[in-house]
Amino acid sequence: MNQDVAGHPYTTLPADKAACARCAAVVDAARADYSASGDIVCTRCASVQDIEATEERAVAGMKALGFGNIATGALAWLLNPFFLFSIASVVSALVVLRAVHGPWYRQRMSARDRAIASAAAIAGAVVGLYPIRALLFALVGIGLD
Repeated sequence: MNQDVAGHPYTTLPADKAACARCAAVVDAARADYSASGDIVCTRCASVQDIEATEERAVAGMKALGFGNIATGALAWLLNPFFLFSIASVVSALVVLRAVHGPWYRQRMSARDRAIASAAAIAGAVVGLYPIRALLFALVGIGLD
């Protein structure tokens, strides 16, 4: 008979039971959840994996919003009815800056990623504000040289 380190005999699980791959809890095989890699996990561990995946998507989305703001700013140069893209680039930059430096993202993003997303968002706002600056200078009569 096989024994573990403490000298106790190993027990085998019944055919209708399985062990969770993350926490080793006994799970009813008929009601088991599966991880992304195909391992059997208990309901609690499956929920934790779902939350972790959702948080990763949120962080990736905030990074994409920061870099997408550069495109919004560039659109302000090409097509800017009523300065909507200029306003959108500034609002988007404010959203990124406020969110990235808030407590939730501070726990989940590295300082480098926060700085890069912030810099991209600010660059997009600066690019988006240039057409407004040009219009104001033209109205006042100041040259842009």
